[in-house]
Amino acid sequence: MRSNIQGWGISIFSVFGAFVACGFGGAVIADFAGLWGLPLSGFCAAFATVVVVYYSTPSNSTISAIISFFIGSILAWFILEPSFYPEFYPEVAYQPTHLPIITTLTGGFIALLFVLFPFRGKANA
Repeated sequence: MRSNIQGWGISIFSVFGAFVACGFGGAVIADFAGLWGLPLSGFCAAFATVVVVYYSTPSNSTISAIISFFIGSILAWFILEPSFYPEFYPEVAYQPTHLPIITTLTGGFIALLFVLFPFRGKANA
């Protein structure tokens, strides 16, 4: 049986790994689709972070997921604002946009809803 400290240590590494892997995966998928990678990358990274925090913490999973959403939201704001459209969107290139922060916060919020109110399916009649 692992100790609580070991559980939190493993949780930190798993959250960081999920953040990096899903953020990179979102960027790759967006690139294959010919889209701007930053919004999809942020969505995937935020979603994965909140879900992995919920399922990997050894105790207080709900509180941990909520705290990770709010800390991640603040960090995302500092990292993603201001954002500008890339040059391969010629009609709006280099104009300011809030699309990356909006999609990132949406990903985290949907993940929070996913873990707080899990889908249970139809009740048997």
